[in-house]
Amino acid sequence: EIESGSEDFSELVALDIANPWELMCLVDSNVRSGITAPYEWQKEFHITVGNAEATDKNPWCYTVTAGNGAGKDSYIIAWLAMWFIVSKVRSRVIITSGSVNQVNTQTEPYIREVANKINKWFEKKSGQPQAMVMCQKHYIRCLASGSEIRLFATDDAGKAEGYHPMPYPGSKMLIVANEAKEIKEGIFTALHRCTGYSHWL
Repeated sequence: EIESGSEDFSELVALDIANPWELMCLVDSNVRSGITAPYEWQKEFHITVGNAEATDKNPWCYTVTAGNGAGKDSYIIAWLAMWFIVSKVRSRVIITSGSVNQVNTQTEPYIREVANKINKWFEKKSGQPQAMVMCQKHYIRCLASGSEIRLFATDDAGKAEGYHPMPYPGSKMLIVANEAKEIKEGIFTALHRCTGYSHWL
């Protein structure tokens, strides 16, 4: 089991990557070669979040409205979440949904897929069979930066509050409310009590 603070790297470091689009081009050869590509609005989204000067006092808040099959999990949430934890030291991503099935069959598998691409890229770059990102059910951690992703789906508002940024200078926190139309109002109220978030999707 991966525990908070159990980094395998001697010094916490974040990758100098400007935005999720840049990460996508770096570690996904199909995107880099043009075999697959996100929509232009998805690319613009990633560049926008990378340029945001977000803080807990002035958080970056964004709403994506798109139909089923538009790639919200695969091209927006997965790449945003992974960019967040590899490019920021001791930062946190909290992802929730009104549907357990959405978390288990859509959101988390796409995040794990991106994590695998990052690990393959890192192993090739470092020349060592060492993973940068470790995954377990509903918990993903970047060992280089010490940042983490936590996923959950719940109807219990008590389980949705109590998340805060890690105690580290410059630490950021992203909250993602996926399939927001299915999330009960009480969960949103609880999420807003998670003080200190710098980004909200």
